[in-house]
Amino acid sequence: MGMTGGRLCLGLHVTKCAGTSLITTLRRRLSDDEYYFCSSYHENWLAGRPLFAQIRAPERLRMVFGHYVHQDLLGVFAGRDVFLFTGLRDPVARAISDYRQMNAVRAQAGAAPIEGIEYIAGHGDAMCAEVLRAFPLAAGDSLFARAQAALEMFDYIYDTDDIDAQMGTVFEVLDIPEERLASDNISSGKHLPMAFDAVMQRGCDTILRDRGFIAQDIALWEWVRPRLGRMVVPVSRAGFVANDAMAARAAFCARETEYLVHEFDALGRLGALRLAAEEWAGTARAVIARVGEYGRCGG
Repeated sequence: MGMTGGRLCLGLHVTKCAGTSLITTLRRRLSDDEYYFCSSYHENWLAGRPLFAQIRAPERLRMVFGHYVHQDLLGVFAGRDVFLFTGLRDPVARAISDYRQMNAVRAQAGAAPIEGIEYIAGHGDAMCAEVLRAFPLAAGDSLFARAQAALEMFDYIYDTDDIDAQMGTVFEVLDIPEERLASDNISSGKHLPMAFDAVMQRGCDTILRDRGFIAQDIALWEWVRPRLGRMVVPVSRAGFVANDAMAARAAFCARETEYLVHEFDALGRLGALRLAAEEWAGTARAVIARVGEYGRCGG
Protein backbone atom coordinates (compact mmCIF):
# COMPACT_ATOMS: atom_id res chain seq x y z
CA MET A 1 0.00 0.00 0.00
CA GLY A 2 1.28 3.49 -0.83
CA MET A 3 1.77 6.30 1.65
CA THR A 4 -1.17 8.27 2.99
CA GLY A 5 -1.72 12.02 3.08
CA GLY A 6 -3.90 14.64 1.40
CA ARG A 7 -4.44 15.13 -2.30
CA LEU A 8 -1.26 15.15 -4.39
CA CYS A 9 -0.72 17.06 -7.64
CA LEU A 10 1.51 14.95 -9.89
CA GLY A 11 2.56 16.84 -13.01
CA LEU A 12 4.61 15.99 -16.08
CA HIS A 13 6.69 18.93 -17.34
CA VAL A 14 6.91 18.62 -21.11
CA THR A 15 9.83 20.67 -22.45
CA LYS A 16 8.95 24.23 -23.54
CA CYS A 17 5.40 24.02 -22.19
CA ALA A 18 5.70 26.68 -19.45
CA GLY A 19 6.68 24.27 -16.69
CA THR A 20 9.59 26.43 -15.51
CA SER A 21 7.20 29.33 -14.98
CA LEU A 22 4.92 27.08 -12.92
CA ILE A 23 7.86 25.84 -10.83
CA THR A 24 9.06 29.38 -10.09
CA THR A 25 5.56 30.49 -9.07
CA LEU A 26 4.84 27.51 -6.84
CA ARG A 27 8.16 27.81 -5.02
CA ARG A 28 6.85 31.15 -3.75
CA ARG A 29 3.51 29.69 -2.69
CA LEU A 30 4.39 26.35 -1.08
CA SER A 31 6.75 25.56 1.78
CA ASP A 32 9.93 23.64 0.97
CA ASP A 33 8.57 20.34 2.30
CA GLU A 34 5.38 20.60 0.23
CA TYR A 35 6.91 20.32 -3.24
CA TYR A 36 9.39 18.24 -5.18
CA PHE A 37 10.47 19.51 -8.61
CA CYS A 38 12.53 17.23 -10.84
CA SER A 39 13.16 19.13 -14.05
CA SER A 40 16.82 19.99 -13.37
CA TYR A 41 18.88 17.92 -10.97
CA HIS A 42 21.84 20.24 -11.53
CA GLU A 43 19.78 23.26 -10.49
CA ASN A 44 18.51 21.38 -7.44
CA TRP A 45 22.08 20.39 -6.55
CA LEU A 46 23.33 23.98 -6.80
CA ALA A 47 20.50 25.09 -4.50
CA GLY A 48 21.13 22.28 -2.01
CA ARG A 49 17.75 20.65 -2.59
CA PRO A 50 17.31 16.94 -1.80
CA LEU A 51 16.84 14.03 -4.14
CA PHE A 52 13.57 12.14 -3.71
CA ALA A 53 15.39 9.41 -1.74
CA GLN A 54 16.51 12.05 0.77
CA ILE A 55 13.01 13.38 1.52
CA ARG A 56 12.19 12.31 5.05
CA ALA A 57 8.46 13.11 5.03
CA PRO A 58 7.11 12.50 1.50
CA GLU A 59 3.59 12.31 2.90
CA ARG A 60 3.81 16.10 3.36
CA LEU A 61 4.31 16.68 -0.37
CA ARG A 62 1.43 18.41 -2.15
CA MET A 63 3.10 18.87 -5.55
CA VAL A 64 5.52 16.66 -7.49
CA PHE A 65 6.32 18.04 -10.92
CA GLY A 66 9.07 17.82 -13.51
CA HIS A 67 10.55 16.42 -16.69
CA TYR A 68 11.46 13.23 -14.84
CA VAL A 69 8.12 12.37 -13.25
CA HIS A 70 7.52 8.66 -13.87
CA GLN A 71 4.73 6.11 -13.58
CA ASP A 72 6.63 4.60 -10.61
CA LEU A 73 5.30 7.52 -8.55
CA LEU A 74 1.73 6.28 -8.97
CA GLY A 75 2.84 3.25 -6.95
CA VAL A 76 4.77 5.34 -4.42
CA PHE A 77 1.66 7.45 -3.74
CA ALA A 78 -0.93 4.70 -4.25
CA GLY A 79 -2.59 5.52 -0.91
CA ARG A 80 -3.32 9.11 -1.93
CA ASP A 81 -5.77 10.87 -4.21
CA VAL A 82 -3.51 11.79 -7.16
CA PHE A 83 -4.41 14.67 -9.49
CA LEU A 84 -2.44 13.91 -12.65
CA PHE A 85 -1.80 16.84 -15.00
CA THR A 86 0.46 18.20 -17.73
CA GLY A 87 0.62 20.96 -20.33
CA LEU A 88 1.05 20.78 -24.11
CA ARG A 89 1.25 23.26 -26.97
CA ASP A 90 1.17 23.46 -30.75
CA PRO A 91 4.01 21.12 -31.83
CA VAL A 92 5.49 23.49 -34.42
CA ALA A 93 5.60 26.38 -31.94
CA ARG A 94 7.04 24.07 -29.29
CA ALA A 95 9.78 22.80 -31.66
CA ILE A 96 10.80 26.34 -32.65
CA SER A 97 10.89 27.41 -29.01
CA ASP A 98 12.99 24.38 -28.09
CA TYR A 99 15.34 25.01 -31.02
CA ARG A 100 15.83 28.63 -29.96
CA GLN A 101 16.38 27.62 -26.33
CA MET A 102 18.98 25.05 -27.37
CA ASN A 103 20.90 27.64 -29.35
CA ALA A 104 20.63 30.16 -26.52
CA VAL A 105 22.32 27.64 -24.22
CA ARG A 106 24.99 26.98 -26.85
CA ALA A 107 25.60 30.71 -27.25
CA GLN A 108 26.13 31.07 -23.50
CA ALA A 109 28.65 28.22 -23.66
CA GLY A 110 30.49 29.78 -26.61
CA ALA A 111 29.47 26.93 -28.96
CA ALA A 112 28.37 27.26 -32.59
CA PRO A 113 24.63 27.26 -33.36
CA ILE A 114 22.80 24.12 -34.45
CA GLU A 115 21.37 24.18 -37.97
CA GLY A 116 17.70 23.35 -38.35
CA ILE A 117 18.35 20.10 -40.19
CA GLU A 118 20.55 18.89 -37.32
CA TYR A 119 17.84 19.76 -34.80
CA ILE A 120 15.18 17.91 -36.83
CA ALA A 121 17.37 14.79 -37.02
CA GLY A 122 17.59 14.48 -33.25
CA HIS A 123 14.30 15.80 -31.92
CA GLY A 124 11.44 14.09 -33.74
CA ASP A 125 8.04 13.82 -32.00
CA ALA A 126 9.44 15.10 -28.71
CA MET A 127 6.06 15.56 -27.00
CA CYS A 128 5.10 11.92 -27.58
CA ALA A 129 8.57 10.81 -26.54
CA GLU A 130 8.48 12.72 -23.26
CA VAL A 131 5.03 11.41 -22.36
CA LEU A 132 6.24 7.86 -23.03
CA ARG A 133 9.46 8.34 -21.07
CA ALA A 134 7.18 9.00 -18.10
CA PHE A 135 4.66 6.25 -18.92
CA PRO A 136 6.54 3.54 -20.84
CA LEU A 137 3.85 0.91 -20.19
CA ALA A 138 1.32 2.76 -22.36
CA ALA A 139 0.28 0.47 -25.21
CA GLY A 140 -0.51 1.24 -28.85
CA ASP A 141 0.59 0.67 -32.42
CA SER A 142 2.31 4.06 -32.87
CA LEU A 143 3.95 6.79 -30.81
CA PHE A 144 0.76 8.83 -31.06
CA ALA A 145 -1.48 5.93 -29.99
CA ARG A 146 0.75 5.11 -27.01
CA ALA A 147 1.01 8.76 -25.90
CA GLN A 148 -2.76 9.09 -26.27
CA ALA A 149 -3.28 6.02 -24.06
CA ALA A 150 -1.03 7.58 -21.41
CA LEU A 151 -2.75 10.97 -21.52
CA GLU A 152 -6.18 9.37 -21.12
CA MET A 153 -5.12 8.71 -17.51
CA PHE A 154 -4.68 12.45 -16.85
CA ASP A 155 -7.23 14.53 -14.96
CA TYR A 156 -6.22 17.79 -16.62
CA ILE A 157 -4.13 19.07 -19.54
CA TYR A 158 -3.52 22.78 -19.96
CA ASP A 159 -2.76 24.70 -23.14
CA THR A 160 0.55 26.54 -22.75
CA ASP A 161 -0.69 29.42 -24.89
CA ASP A 162 -3.57 30.02 -22.44
CA ILE A 163 -1.73 29.04 -19.29
CA ASP A 164 -2.74 31.96 -17.06
CA ALA A 165 -6.43 31.29 -17.67
CA GLN A 166 -6.11 27.51 -17.41
CA MET A 167 -3.69 27.15 -14.49
CA GLY A 168 -6.41 28.21 -12.06
CA THR A 169 -7.55 24.58 -11.89
CA VAL A 170 -4.17 23.48 -10.52
CA PHE A 171 -4.18 26.31 -7.95
CA GLU A 172 -7.69 25.27 -6.94
CA VAL A 173 -6.61 21.66 -6.40
CA LEU A 174 -3.70 22.92 -4.28
CA ASP A 175 -6.13 25.19 -2.41
CA ILE A 176 -3.99 28.29 -2.89
CA PRO A 177 -5.04 31.66 -4.36
CA GLU A 178 -4.69 31.93 -8.11
CA GLU A 179 -2.03 34.24 -9.54
CA ARG A 180 -0.35 35.05 -12.83
CA LEU A 181 2.62 32.79 -13.50
CA ALA A 182 6.17 34.12 -13.43
CA SER A 183 7.58 34.62 -16.94
CA ASP A 184 10.62 32.37 -16.69
CA ASN A 185 12.50 30.73 -19.56
CA ILE A 186 10.06 32.03 -22.19
CA SER A 187 12.03 34.47 -24.38
CA SER A 188 15.18 32.37 -24.44
CA GLY A 189 16.21 33.38 -27.95
CA LYS A 190 15.80 37.13 -27.51
CA HIS A 191 19.45 37.96 -26.81
CA LEU A 192 21.28 35.59 -29.13
CA PRO A 193 24.51 36.93 -30.68
CA MET A 194 24.15 38.54 -34.10
CA ALA A 195 26.28 35.73 -35.58
CA PHE A 196 23.42 33.32 -34.81
CA ASP A 197 20.80 35.29 -36.74
CA ALA A 198 21.18 33.75 -40.19
CA VAL A 199 21.48 30.19 -38.85
CA MET A 200 18.47 30.69 -36.58
CA GLN A 201 16.32 32.06 -39.40
CA ARG A 202 17.23 29.13 -41.64
CA GLY A 203 16.57 26.72 -38.81
CA CYS A 204 13.13 28.11 -37.98
CA ASP A 205 12.23 28.11 -41.69
CA THR A 206 13.33 24.46 -41.92
CA ILE A 207 11.14 23.48 -38.96
CA LEU A 208 8.15 25.31 -40.43
CA ARG A 209 8.66 23.69 -43.83
CA ASP A 210 9.68 20.14 -42.91
CA ARG A 211 7.10 19.21 -40.27
CA GLY A 212 7.19 15.47 -40.95
CA PHE A 213 9.60 14.99 -38.04
CA ILE A 214 6.74 15.89 -35.65
CA ALA A 215 3.88 14.13 -37.47
CA GLN A 216 3.08 12.01 -34.39
CA ASP A 217 3.14 15.09 -32.16
CA ILE A 218 0.77 16.87 -34.56
CA ALA A 219 -1.63 13.92 -34.41
CA LEU A 220 -1.45 13.98 -30.59
CA TRP A 221 -2.11 17.72 -30.56
CA GLU A 222 -5.18 17.39 -32.75
CA TRP A 223 -6.55 14.66 -30.47
CA VAL A 224 -5.87 16.54 -27.23
CA ARG A 225 -7.14 20.00 -28.24
CA PRO A 226 -10.81 19.39 -27.21
CA ARG A 227 -9.59 18.27 -23.76
CA LEU A 228 -7.38 21.30 -23.07
CA GLY A 229 -8.37 23.33 -20.02
CA ARG A 230 -11.12 20.86 -19.03
CA MET A 231 -11.35 18.50 -16.09
CA VAL A 232 -12.07 15.02 -17.43
CA VAL A 233 -12.78 11.62 -15.92
CA PRO A 234 -9.54 9.69 -16.49
CA VAL A 235 -9.35 6.05 -17.47
CA SER A 236 -8.16 3.60 -14.82
CA ARG A 237 -4.48 3.80 -13.84
CA ALA A 238 -4.56 0.36 -12.22
CA GLY A 239 -2.14 -1.18 -14.71
CA PHE A 240 0.44 1.49 -13.93
CA VAL A 241 0.30 1.31 -10.11
CA ALA A 242 2.84 -1.06 -8.57
CA ASN A 243 1.49 -3.25 -5.76
CA ASP A 244 4.63 -2.72 -3.67
CA ALA A 245 5.07 0.96 -2.79
CA MET A 246 8.58 0.42 -1.42
CA ALA A 247 9.65 -1.31 -4.63
CA ALA A 248 8.13 1.56 -6.65
CA ARG A 249 10.06 4.07 -4.55
CA ALA A 250 13.31 2.15 -5.03
CA ALA A 251 12.71 1.98 -8.80
CA PHE A 252 12.05 5.74 -9.03
CA CYS A 253 15.12 6.57 -6.94
CA ALA A 254 17.30 4.34 -9.15
CA ARG A 255 15.87 6.10 -12.20
CA GLU A 256 16.71 9.48 -10.66
CA THR A 257 20.32 8.39 -10.21
CA GLU A 258 20.54 7.69 -13.95
CA TYR A 259 18.96 11.04 -14.84
CA LEU A 260 21.22 12.87 -12.38
CA VAL A 261 24.44 11.40 -13.80
CA HIS A 262 23.26 11.91 -17.40
CA GLU A 263 22.50 15.60 -16.76
CA PHE A 264 25.84 16.28 -15.08
CA ASP A 265 27.62 14.45 -17.91
CA ALA A 266 25.87 16.63 -20.49
CA LEU A 267 27.01 19.73 -18.59
CA GLY A 268 30.59 18.46 -18.26
CA ARG A 269 30.32 18.38 -14.47
CA LEU A 270 30.81 14.71 -13.63
CA GLY A 271 33.90 15.53 -11.59
CA ALA A 272 31.96 17.90 -9.35
CA LEU A 273 29.20 15.33 -8.92
CA ARG A 274 31.72 12.63 -8.01
CA LEU A 275 33.33 14.83 -5.34
CA ALA A 276 29.92 15.64 -3.87
CA ALA A 277 28.89 11.98 -3.88
CA GLU A 278 32.12 10.96 -2.14
CA GLU A 279 31.42 13.59 0.51
CA TRP A 280 27.86 12.27 0.99
CA ALA A 281 29.17 8.70 1.21
CA GLY A 282 31.85 9.67 3.70
CA THR A 283 29.30 11.37 5.95
CA ALA A 284 26.96 8.38 5.67
CA ARG A 285 29.75 5.94 6.61
CA ALA A 286 30.68 8.09 9.62
CA VAL A 287 27.07 8.21 10.81
CA ILE A 288 26.65 4.43 10.39
CA ALA A 289 29.85 3.85 12.37
CA ARG A 290 28.73 6.11 15.21
CA VAL A 291 25.29 4.49 15.30
CA GLY A 292 27.03 1.14 15.62
CA GLU A 293 29.12 2.40 18.52
CA TYR A 294 26.02 3.75 20.31
CA GLY A 295 24.32 0.40 19.74
CA ARG A 296 27.19 -1.49 21.35
CA CYS A 297 26.94 0.83 24.33
CA GLY A 298 23.21 0.16 24.67
CA GLY A 299 22.20 3.64 23.43
